[in-house]
Amino acid sequence: MLAQNLKTNLRARWRNLNLVWKWNTRKARKLYKQNYKEDGNKYISARLHSYGNFISVEEISIPLQKLQSYQQSIKQKYINFFKPFLIEYWKSGEVIDFKNPFVQLALREDILSIVSNYLGCWPVLHDYRLWETKVMRNETPIYSQMWHRDPEDKKLLNMFIYLNDVEEDGVGPFQYIPGSHIEGPYWKTLPQILPPVASYPKKGEVIRLLSDKIKTCYGKVGTIIFADTAGLHRGGYSTTKPRLMFKVLYTTTGNFGNNKPRYRLPVELPEELTKQQKFAIGLC
Repeated sequence: MLAQNLKTNLRARWRNLNLVWKWNTRKARKLYKQNYKEDGNKYISARLHSYGNFISVEEISIPLQKLQSYQQSIKQKYINFFKPFLIEYWKSGEVIDFKNPFVQLALREDILSIVSNYLGCWPVLHDYRLWETKVMRNETPIYSQMWHRDPEDKKLLNMFIYLNDVEEDGVGPFQYIPGSHIEGPYWKTLPQILPPVASYPKKGEVIRLLSDKIKTCYGKVGTIIFADTAGLHRGGYSTTKPRLMFKVLYTTTGNFGNNKPRYRLPVELPEELTKQQKFAIGLC
């Protein structure tokens, strides 16, 4: 285990070097420049670059009823092994289902355009989850309920979609420190720790140093949140009612572990996949 952890850390340190990261993302950056598309709302890109997060209510259209209907049709659910407060609607590592409307949304061209315009390169669809948080009864917050920085890349983007109203603290809203992303002024405050060590600041440090910067992302059902979660964030500590949320993680090809996506591809792929969609699932 010690040898594996050392190998993981050395690989992350190497891939974190700016020249190495640029080399590993060279194809994705070239494809982005060759196929540049405005995301239709420059304010989204500007907000992401400035603050690392953006909340959308009306700017992006989503098939909410279709998503809810699909979610309600799922009968078998799973408890997350590492985060027992999370109920999973499908297992990590399963074969990707291109008929799943959540997958279709994650690969939608306008969404990929927003992600690309923030990352500066074509992104990789690293993971997608549908999560329901259990109501906590005085339990101590653990893992993603605590302030932390995600470990997959130094620049990444998560898309979160609330599938129920999250308009009070008791539903476990997502919280973020704007400006704690790599382009922001607080990137080096409680900085990202490279894998395999988790980037969890000591208890109380975020409140002590950045309490006036905390952004709590309340929203009605259908609210979309984009956030570079290499920045400081937490969420999912529900005390009054569960929070139902879809999340998609997009990384660059320079991610620290050269990680494979957390899903498998089927033998047959849809013929209508675009070049960018193929790239996102690792086929280009």
